Amino acid sequence: HAFGLSIRFVNVGDLINARLSPFGIHIGGFGGGPIDLWSHTNNCTELARGATYGALGWDFGEEYFFRVIYTPGSVDIWCNGSHEFSLAGTFTTGRFACYNFSQHHTGFQFPVVGSISQFGTACSGSYGVPYFFCPGSPFVGETLPFITANLNPTAVPFVILGVSNQSYLGNTLPASLSSYGAPGCDLLVSADLLLPATNYNGTGYTTFQLPLGLPPSATPLLYAQGMVLDPVANQLGIVLAEGVAIAPGIR
Repeated sequence: HAFGLSIRFVNVGDLINARLSPFGIHIGGFGGGPIDLWSHTNNCTELARGATYGALGWDFGEEYFFRVIYTPGSVDIWCNGSHEFSLAGTFTTGRFACYNFSQHHTGFQFPVVGSISQFGTACSGSYGVPYFFCPGSPFVGETLPFITANLNPTAVPFVILGVSNQSYLGNTLPASLSSYGAPGCDLLVSADLLLPATNYNGTGYTTFQLPLGLPPSATPLLYAQGMVLDPVANQLGIVLAEGVAIAPGIR
């Protein structure tokens, strides 16, 4: 008989049929004989209930994103960005499978390839027009490099990181900085986080780790833009490069 782990997500309406299993998400260990996958009884022992969803049933028409990190010594599971389970123990290799009973429209999706797309235009600095890009593919939980090239070696580079390229602080994006003394420069993303970068003789470099609980997406969830403090470039002393839209994948 097989040995393994079983994760079950029960809706409130399934409580009667689920018998001994209250609604919510829980994880159980099974082995040594047949298992009733509907009720999680018969040779199945509950190991833990979810930290947040352990007392919440699934909702109709909702999408739930699960991230699983399975190692020989630990299992960590997130649901929609919430860290639900963190188990320590001895876990062997095996296979991964999905099943459902009452949700006849349920679909399962596995690894997603992340993508980067550029948008907008840069304005001129004291060494010409900077070029901002991200070499590599974005994956949840992994480090993403940002490079801003063609800079004055004495300029101070940053990366603006945000969750929107549509609006910021009630203002529509892109937002022109021409009236502030930076002609041709547009703020393209919401400035929710400012990352300092290092200037390596005219090339700015920094990294950002995508959060482990970030759901994978075929459409952008994050946006970034290169920014440079270049006092001789214009009256404002700021130069803005183009932006990148980040759709995080998952391995």
